[in-house]
Amino acid sequence: MITITPTVQMHDQAKQKQYLYTYTLPTVLASTTSDILKLNLIPHHGIINQLNVNCSSDDYDLSLFDDKDAVYNSVHEILAYERIDNNYERVKVALDYDNADTIKTDALYAKIKNDDPSNATGTITLKLYITDLR
Repeated sequence: MITITPTVQMHDQAKQKQYLYTYTLPTVLASTTSDILKLNLIPHHGIINQLNVNCSSDDYDLSLFDDKDAVYNSVHEILAYERIDNNYERVKVALDYDNADTIKTDALYAKIKNDDPSNATGTITLKLYITDLR
């Protein structure tokens, strides 16, 4: 597992405690899947309001998990986007999550699967707008 620490910015000054978490994820080689990426410092309970992911690959998948075991197609895969072409942005996601680790952790987990048979993803930027519900 690779732990990634974000830059964090207050997104709005209202009492909603909404923050922008920006992660720089490592390159994923052609036709491979990343290690489990621990997205550190995210509140263990929150709402994902908006998501943006960007890299140079034109065929990759992104999955987010609420559990460190990060098993595809399980109840812990809270979000999955497939066949992303370079950039993907989703506004108004409104996904309520709660960390499912045995001992609650202020983190979510990600996996990137690069389906491009000949090109690495390059650096991946992941931005999550999250309302803290702790």
